[in-house]
Amino acid sequence: MINYEVFEPLVNHLKSIGPFLFRPNSGNGGDAVIALSCMEIFDTHGLDWQMYTPDRYEKCKSIVYSGGATFPQYFSLSNFVSSHDDDLKSFTLMPHSFEGHEQLIANMDDRYHLFAREKTTFDYLENTIKGAHCYLSHDVAFSLDVNALKLPATLPLMLPGQPINFDLQWLFKQITLRRFLRKGIKESLYFRTDSESSGNFNFNKSSVDLSRLIKGKMVTRKQINGIALTFLSVIKRSQKIKTDRLHVGICAGLFGIPCDLYPGINFKINSIHEHSIDDLLSGVRMLSADEIDY
Repeated sequence: MINYEVFEPLVNHLKSIGPFLFRPNSGNGGDAVIALSCMEIFDTHGLDWQMYTPDRYEKCKSIVYSGGATFPQYFSLSNFVSSHDDDLKSFTLMPHSFEGHEQLIANMDDRYHLFAREKTTFDYLENTIKGAHCYLSHDVAFSLDVNALKLPATLPLMLPGQPINFDLQWLFKQITLRRFLRKGIKESLYFRTDSESSGNFNFNKSSVDLSRLIKGKMVTRKQINGIALTFLSVIKRSQKIKTDRLHVGICAGLFGIPCDLYPGINFKINSIHEHSIDDLLSGVRMLSADEIDY
């Protein structure tokens, strides 16, 4: 685990809650890296944890929910909380970015512990919570020792542990990715094409949305490892990166790969860069508005 000191308050809280269930945050390749980082923290510190399942929840009512971002268009977290709120013992949200969902946050009582991964979210939570606890931390991906991981040398034909429908999706997606990698481009462009996209790179044939290509079901550790390690293996091959994908940028910095990070359409990247990247990584350069050339 790297950057140990900045995560000590988070680790101390996790130690204090006793046995818990870990619920990954569904999403893309970046979310898999976050979930992998969470599990590495748990194991490094000998915490008593298991992956969440409904059956296990019958015996253990303490939940740790993976980090990420919860904006108004995303409902996985709110749906999960609403279905477990009645009998929860404790709920810890790993370092997150937040916007909207005011009523969800205001309804949380002192069983809830919310960790912000940047100052914008922390200020928002402080002004919105009524009974919950909130803390300022960092995105857990900054704790990941990427050089200690066993990364695949080539793209896997199948992502481990995925159901057949995700296997079929991956068979088609990897065609695009293999073509991209065969070009051997010195400057890799990884720009997002989803609901948080600026739209400026959606039709750029020189760019691929790596986080969206490498994704799948994330319920088991095997599934998370398969997605995250494949995602990381592609980034490691890059010589230089331009991206508006936060975790492409963070992972590039962890590998020591020069990266130009574009700000995106919301506060997330700017706020995390200011709070964490400048201090915890080198080689990741945040572009100012007048430097961006679309």
